[in-house]
Amino acid sequence: MNTCRYQGGISGTATKIRFPVSSCAGLIHSQSLHLIRHRRELKCNALLNFSPRRSRISKTRNSSIKAATAAVSTTAVSATGASPLLSIVAVIVGWLVIAGSLFRSVPQIARIIKKQSAIGLSFTSIISELIAYVITVAYNVRFSYPFSTWGDILMVTVQQIAIVALVFKYNKSTRLGLKITTVVGFLAASAFLFSSEFCSIATLKVLQGCSALIMALGGRLPQIILNFRRGNSGELSGASTGLSVAGNLARVFTTLTLVGDPLILATASSQLVLNSIVLYQILDTARREKEVLVAAATR
Repeated sequence: MNTCRYQGGISGTATKIRFPVSSCAGLIHSQSLHLIRHRRELKCNALLNFSPRRSRISKTRNSSIKAATAAVSTTAVSATGASPLLSIVAVIVGWLVIAGSLFRSVPQIARIIKKQSAIGLSFTSIISELIAYVITVAYNVRFSYPFSTWGDILMVTVQQIAIVALVFKYNKSTRLGLKITTVVGFLAASAFLFSSEFCSIATLKVLQGCSALIMALGGRLPQIILNFRRGNSGELSGASTGLSVAGNLARVFTTLTLVGDPLILATASSQLVLNSIVLYQILDTARREKEVLVAAATR
């Protein structure tokens, strides 16, 4: 009888078997099926071993995300101790203030262009306010405070630059040297404030604390004194000043609720008081001018 020798084994051990040639094809087919089943079992085991691991990774990621979210929420609430609902209201108010700040100085800019005059505007006040605004923007950016708590200052800064340009244009007495010095000084100061290499956090804190004094002594007080000496508010816009007062009041609320930074709070509070005084002077000027017109009409 013809025989066929087969050597093989799934486990890798050598096995010699003698069987009839007619059975050779059947044995090979049987071994092939066995190999196929063995491979399927290995794939199933791999999938079973992989699925729990993938599930564990997914659960770990979800847990990390939830923990991070909870930490951020806890930090936001614990920063001021405000309730979540009050914080949401403060955020909404903050964005409304930013929306309003887009037009805060537009009436003043339009008035200057219409009159083609910057009479009654204190150049010292305008530049001092611009410096204080830039310090505040740099402080908030480098401390990563929410944009809703300081975005309005950025918008007002851009508009303040436009006012400075208009003052330079319509005030013929302003010398070219002063204009160049102002522009170069502003760019250099901005680069310094936003640079962590040159301006440390400790220095920035001091400057932010001084910004309230800059706004008061160099910003609004010279304007208040000028209005008092002139007996009127000149070309100052009541609409712009009124929007400033409303924005300052809202910013005090959002600072107390979301940030709790005493330096920013001091700046917002001082601006609220000083802008209110300027608004009173503007309203008083309008009232006296109206009285003069009424008296002239009755004669």
